[in-house]
Amino acid sequence: TISLNMSSEGGAEIKTWPDFHNGAAAGLRVAESQARLTRTWIVFNRPKQPSHSHAGFLMALGLLGHLEVLAPPDVYRYLTQEHDATTVGVLLG
Repeated sequence: TISLNMSSEGGAEIKTWPDFHNGAAAGLRVAESQARLTRTWIVFNRPKQPSHSHAGFLMALGLLGHLEVLAPPDVYRYLTQEHDATTVGVLLG
């Protein structure tokens, strides 16, 4: 048996990639039911603080072609947040 101590140093990092994948699953589910998401919907549903789950959500939207509606300044705002998961999500999406 392995016990995980979430209160120790690095405990919060254990759940970052599962959060990313959860966001990606949510994005695939939302995006498949929509004909086309608008730029306004994507931009105004951005959280105040970047998160791994939103980064996964962005990747899923990109994989389904919904990020094409973003203007270059919108993409720039995502990339300059200095949040690695968001950068990965936007660039892969």
